[in-house]
Amino acid sequence: MRVTWEIFGMTLRGRLLDKNGDALEDVQAVEFAPQDVELGPLESKKIRLVAVPRQEGMLQIQGVKWNIFDCNQVVCDRPFQLKGRRLRSTLEQRASRTGMYSADLRMEIKVRSWKPRLQARLDGWPSPPEQPSEEPPAALMQGELHRCSLIIKAGDADCPLRLLQVATSHPQFVAVENDSLGNQGASAELTAEGIRLQGDLQSLFDAATHELKLQVLLRLDAGAHTLRFLILAEAGVADVPKSDQRQWITLEEQVVVQPAVSVTARPSPSFSSDGRFIFTCLVENRLATPVQVVGISGFCDLAPAPLDLQAFTAGEQLVAPGDSVQLLYALCWPAESVHVATRPARWRLLQACRQAAACSSKSKSKPCRKSTTTDLAIQWRSEGRVGEAFCLQVPLERPEAPPCPLDLHLLAPDTAEVAQLVPVTVKIRNASLAGPVSFYFMAESTTDLAWVGCERSEIIRLPANEYHSEIIQAYFSQPGIYNLNRFRLYVVGMPSSTVPASEQAPMAFAVPFERLLHVQAVDSLDSMKKKTPEMR
Repeated sequence: MRVTWEIFGMTLRGRLLDKNGDALEDVQAVEFAPQDVELGPLESKKIRLVAVPRQEGMLQIQGVKWNIFDCNQVVCDRPFQLKGRRLRSTLEQRASRTGMYSADLRMEIKVRSWKPRLQARLDGWPSPPEQPSEEPPAALMQGELHRCSLIIKAGDADCPLRLLQVATSHPQFVAVENDSLGNQGASAELTAEGIRLQGDLQSLFDAATHELKLQVLLRLDAGAHTLRFLILAEAGVADVPKSDQRQWITLEEQVVVQPAVSVTARPSPSFSSDGRFIFTCLVENRLATPVQVVGISGFCDLAPAPLDLQAFTAGEQLVAPGDSVQLLYALCWPAESVHVATRPARWRLLQACRQAAACSSKSKSKPCRKSTTTDLAIQWRSEGRVGEAFCLQVPLERPEAPPCPLDLHLLAPDTAEVAQLVPVTVKIRNASLAGPVSFYFMAESTTDLAWVGCERSEIIRLPANEYHSEIIQAYFSQPGIYNLNRFRLYVVGMPSSTVPASEQAPMAFAVPFERLLHVQAVDSLDSMKKKTPEMR
């Protein structure tokens, strides 16, 4: 329209219900403040209408009404017709053409005379600078352990709290560290999503500042994340299971995480010691600064305490930017009498990451046989920052090898240098007394270990109790500790009284033993000279 439209006395329309659900007859139970609106030609406005309840109950907003012109003769009423979520539980609900919807409760508000009045904020959160002129802080690294505080401030001392619960949207990234908050009047319980405090909570708040500080530990994966903290506060009588005097607070923060350290682990059982496992860990540094590998920890559901992993090399390993290093660790199971009363926040973060990975793998893969696995956490340090890199669900299974008629023995030096050819003597003996055995062997290469020459031998025929010896050159591209036993024996001919074998259907064997070689980096020009390795 091309005229000015005047609306007088626009108010909300509703009612206030008592505890029994009946409307209160008192006209002053709720007050709806009127508001005048003037709209010009082709103009639209957004207005805020106010309802002021004077008593406790359930406030229902049913619609809005207004008068046209200032004569109170043309009254307009527009009821609110809001739909809830669509119901699909029964066949009748799903077959309905127009759809069946639940009641919408957004216009039903509980009115209470008092409730908790809390304020919450995050202190020490890794956020970008507020002003463009400020120097941006260092970005958070993948797996970095960053500590901050969730500060909750109490506003109304006349409303004593009896329940305070904090939950997070990403329990695999956030963990609460305050496990000793409980006292004689209050109890603290760590949950999978956060923490739950019950009892006389006034004693937990600082008397001067009226603040409660919760220590929060962050450990995030690479990428951009939006984290939410949900706080529920209840006040009232402790005997009541659920109080109406409650307050919800939601905090949302964003953080960007840069790639840092990645770890891949490959297990292999120790054949020299029963029940012992060797982990070959490849640690890659994706930062622009050097990284020191401090140690490694293992966690398993079958063990009551963290697993002990012993390194084959002493001291901390330094990984240059863009480089990777291969490390070997031996797993030792803890004693049955060792139990951990409380799990630290780092352990709970690892368990949450494992559960999240297990849920994602179950939805993508077919059900399979459940195997024993362990989770590895590599501790690293770089320029004053500390962090952990996780390697989840590493299997712990000892393969059952069939009896092999051949014995394998490897001769090699204990140490070597990078980019140096290391001679490895392969000695194979026919341990079968039934007769000659025909076979060939193959050497398996990896990205860091290459066998110079032919990786597969010709077919060799060994009489009973005879030896075959051959020298193969090994080349290593990166420092670390390597297991040289990467040979497979393929038997193609057996004595007539034993299991038959042929070239078309050979019998493959992996001889169970370990031959470790420590490959060191070149530190000086003197070490670049070739050295004749001492054989053993």
